[in-house]
Amino acid sequence: MLVTSGTCSRLVYRCSISNRRARFALAAYAPTPSLLRGTCACPVVKHQKVEFYYSEQSSHPRYTRAVVCSSRKLSNNISGADNGDTDTNNPAPGARQIFLDTIRQSLCQDIIPKVLEYNSELAAPTKDSPLVMVLAVSGGCDSVALLHAMKQLTDGNDNDMNTGNTAYLIPLSSRKRAKKGIDGSSFERIPCEIHVAHFDHQQRGQESDGDLFFVKNLCFEAGFTFHAYCWGDNGGSCDSFSQETARNWRREKMISLLETLTNNQKHGVIVTAHHRDDCDETILLKLLRGAHITSLSGMDSVNTNARESVGSVFAKPMLKIPKAEIEKFLTMQGLPWREDSSNASDKYLRNRVRNQVLPLLSDLVGGDEILHKRLKSLDEQSRKVKEDLSTRAADYVAESASNSRSGSKLFPIPSEGVFGIVHEQALHSWAESESEGQLILSYEQLKRVCDQISSYPSRKQWSLDVGNKWIMRRNGDILLLEGEEKSDAVGGGESAEYHGISWMLLDGIDVAEPDIIRKQTMHLSLPAGYNEKRLAVEYVGGNTGHRFVPPWRRGRGPMKIKDFLRSQKIPLHEREFTPVIRFVDDRDDTVVAVYVSDGQEGDGKWIVHANFEATKDSGTEIHLLQIAT
Repeated sequence: MLVTSGTCSRLVYRCSISNRRARFALAAYAPTPSLLRGTCACPVVKHQKVEFYYSEQSSHPRYTRAVVCSSRKLSNNISGADNGDTDTNNPAPGARQIFLDTIRQSLCQDIIPKVLEYNSELAAPTKDSPLVMVLAVSGGCDSVALLHAMKQLTDGNDNDMNTGNTAYLIPLSSRKRAKKGIDGSSFERIPCEIHVAHFDHQQRGQESDGDLFFVKNLCFEAGFTFHAYCWGDNGGSCDSFSQETARNWRREKMISLLETLTNNQKHGVIVTAHHRDDCDETILLKLLRGAHITSLSGMDSVNTNARESVGSVFAKPMLKIPKAEIEKFLTMQGLPWREDSSNASDKYLRNRVRNQVLPLLSDLVGGDEILHKRLKSLDEQSRKVKEDLSTRAADYVAESASNSRSGSKLFPIPSEGVFGIVHEQALHSWAESESEGQLILSYEQLKRVCDQISSYPSRKQWSLDVGNKWIMRRNGDILLLEGEEKSDAVGGGESAEYHGISWMLLDGIDVAEPDIIRKQTMHLSLPAGYNEKRLAVEYVGGNTGHRFVPPWRRGRGPMKIKDFLRSQKIPLHEREFTPVIRFVDDRDDTVVAVYVSDGQEGDGKWIVHANFEATKDSGTEIHLLQIAT
């Protein structure tokens, strides 16, 4: 039955629930007449979907205010008054406050201290420079609960501040306390500036449009700044859409937004609504994908990424709250949310785990709580194993690096090619570090690398595809990790760089004095028509067939550069990174000089080709610099 009153329309349903008649009214204000209908989860009817219509007559700026009422009571408190705690049909008294306290404790005891530590060079948040919080809100149950929780946590503790873009205050305790200032070490309330980011993937037509306007209205009611991003605006199309590309797109946009808002002058954090059930799903997905035992843990409440710029901290304050409690938090207050129809689809693996695997496992073990406890136990054991192994693995890599000129960029293969559990963990951690988090080896991938080494000990050079566009390459007694963007051969030019140290020809180039490791002068006897302007420093790279005659072989035929380096006992994996001097744009494969390292950082000597040796008085003077890069 559609009832019209004033400038808005009300759609009233009558239905019977547990022999109790209730009435549900949805009062909507439409910003545009083109959006005539949408779907909203009805809080009191346990997520039964109802249709609601928008008024073409209304010019009210708000998108929708959903009202759920019974014959006894009408609740339209969008900011979440505590009316649900005393209803006999709602959970036990105080359930709402327990929910809020759980989020508050996670924020104040775990997340915010880490955010402040991450950007320790910045001053503590103040009213004039508050903590910037970007909430990712889709319009679904979880993110809507997060939005309302943040509104209720910051509501009423300092109303004079809750206007415009001024700071909100997050209390450190649910108890009423006297307002105190922030001194950077201890404070009672945390000033914060709250923004909401919504992403319209434009994959569900009017349903996606409805999500956007629903979240926009919630932000209007709560007083939070709203930021919307549309897939089409990013140059994307339906054909190019995928879960991975969408996830990367959202991440990039949120990081960019946070950087703009903080301007490297404020602390900032991106907050998502992942909850306990999401964490359990993640553990099961890792098991299905064959993750390494040290990677079987669930989600962390705080994630920082050193690759990103200042402020890129992601936080999940709802990880201790199960999905059922999130729904109760909303239903007890009559707060609506949107249902994404794609969540019911089995197209995506996570949906199948959520909709099929978790319910089955829960039934097999005797309930959701028992299943969660067992998955949590697996999470805790995985973290403890990782902590123990990581310490020993780091010691192995550090010790190997100190005993080798290879440095930590290369992974030293254990003696006799036998990988113990510490070596496996060291390889696993090294691959993650070298790929900057882009490559997380599964145990199956890890075993492939280890088996390749142990099964074929005499093969000193090979390459193995380890997935995600990364190649693991053996060269002598070390392993290298190369991404798709890396070239097959090491490039040349006027300078050659290896592990932060490079050689370059000094030709009017200004170099900062602190970067200079050493200066060296070389005298060469250059053939007619050749001059020092044509010389360049480059790596041997894959050009192991280049020719060279050391001074002690004068008068004899040239030898291949790879044979010369072998005679100088240069490790196989370092030969391609050996600096040499050659004539540029010369088809001749002759090497003018070779730098031979003695294994100590910055130490070694240049050996000149026998035919190019000259004395100080007769040769052309060449100046070289070895610098730290």
